[in-house]
Amino acid sequence: MNASLPATFPSLRSLLAALVFAAAGSSQAAGPAVSAPPHFPDAVHVFNGCHLSTLAYLNRFTAEYPAEGGQPVVVQMRNADGTVRAHTMALVTWAGAWWIRDEYFGVFPLDQRVKGATDLAALTLRAERLYARHAQAALRAGTARPPEPPKQFSAAQRARDVAAAATLIPVAHILFWVTDGAREIPVLFFRPAPGVVAVYDPVHGTGVVECASRDDAKITTLIAGKLGYRVAGIRPEAGVLNGTLVAATTLPAAAFAR
Repeated sequence: MNASLPATFPSLRSLLAALVFAAAGSSQAAGPAVSAPPHFPDAVHVFNGCHLSTLAYLNRFTAEYPAEGGQPVVVQMRNADGTVRAHTMALVTWAGAWWIRDEYFGVFPLDQRVKGATDLAALTLRAERLYARHAQAALRAGTARPPEPPKQFSAAQRARDVAAAATLIPVAHILFWVTDGAREIPVLFFRPAPGVVAVYDPVHGTGVVECASRDDAKITTLIAGKLGYRVAGIRPEAGVLNGTLVAATTLPAAAFAR
């Protein structure tokens, strides 16, 4: 693990790692049959689960439309309480144009054609600006309203969200219980690509970082400590996968943002 582990969790207002395009800038040979990319609404939602929702969406989107490309993109989102936090959405190509898919607010166009080299920084800034407008319109129309996370997460809420999140992660994953004082905290560990690890915690969201270690428990312990948990021990859930998980893609670590 990098010594200077980036604060990748949304509550720490920093960026998540981003996938490169599966087929950047291309469109279906015969052209998409509809004018907008599908939303593919999630069957379940979890608190601070925007990154998981995005990964699940991209897994399905690129499988059903292999000639199109997609990747997570992170914008700064202003919450109802005035706080600003990192928020992950899917940036995808569709019929030669750029679109955004959001967990709750669906799809909307960036009104930019796909041409030449991808200027991810410019597309991210445009997505952030248009997302704020799109979300406000959706809220006024009453079509979607993401729930506000509780100020204090109960043990039951954590367990429910972790169990639901496990159904969203499109790669192999393992549930770890982190001992923090007199309580145990459930978190999900997975490897989205070779040399890359990720941990989901309902309170903080999903963190992604490059890491060469193959010791899943040790990695999870270190990340939990970075989140502020006083880690006294860690154990895997009984009956889950044993040993080191293998990434389900062949994307190199260099494909992820640092």
